[in-house]
Amino acid sequence: MKTGDEVEYKVYPRAIALAEVAWSSKANKNYPDFIKRLKGNQSLLDGWKVNYAKHVFVAKDTVTTR
Repeated sequence: MKTGDEVEYKVYPRAIALAEVAWSSKANKNYPDFIKRLKGNQSLLDGWKVNYAKHVFVAKDTVTTR
């Protein structure tokens, strides 16, 4: 990656999702709840002027299994 902006774009909000997976027990993992909290982090990222992948915030709060 050539610039700090590109690194930020690639890292966020992936870092938030990684923290969720790493620190939540299996019993406490709840994807719809995570999506709600992820959207709440959007204002924090904006306030910190982080260049992040905004398309992630259009995620749906449904889970499908194969």
